[in-house]
Amino acid sequence: MPDPAESGENGHAPLTFRTKCEMIAANQLPVARDRGRSMRPPDLSAARRDLAEWSAPLIADRVSEFYMVCFDGDWQRVRPMTLQHCRLWRNLLLQEGNGAQNARRELVRLGRLAGLESQTLDRIDEVVLDELADVVVARFHRSPATTREYSRSLIRAASSLAEARLAA
Repeated sequence: MPDPAESGENGHAPLTFRTKCEMIAANQLPVARDRGRSMRPPDLSAARRDLAEWSAPLIADRVSEFYMVCFDGDWQRVRPMTLQHCRLWRNLLLQEGNGAQNARRELVRLGRLAGLESQTLDRIDEVVLDELADVVVARFHRSPATTREYSRSLIRAASSLAEARLAA
């Protein structure tokens, strides 16, 4: 009887660590399954694009509400801050790291010119992230896979936001 350490399933030689790494790099590793779900990390690019698309009006509404209060309804001051903040969130949701860092820097610069502290910007980001998470859970509760993909995208966006804050 062959030694199990020397042969894999069906008598094939076992995959070496190096071979597995090469297969992963070439995206050729067989998909393992766990309770019917793929163990391969999901491709979230479609989820990121969808999330960025449908959340844009929601983000713009929430951000502009905050700035309307901050600037007593002065649309000349609200508009550029809202546009820049929406740019930041679009970059965050699409995982465009450099774009997010540049957008955050510009947002902080505009905020300083308008007399806002970075803590105000942070609070707005916190509300936007909470709102998006609430919408994802409420809207997609019947689709666990979609909820999971959008939630992962939000987690990555939050991580990128932290990095952009440090860089700004």
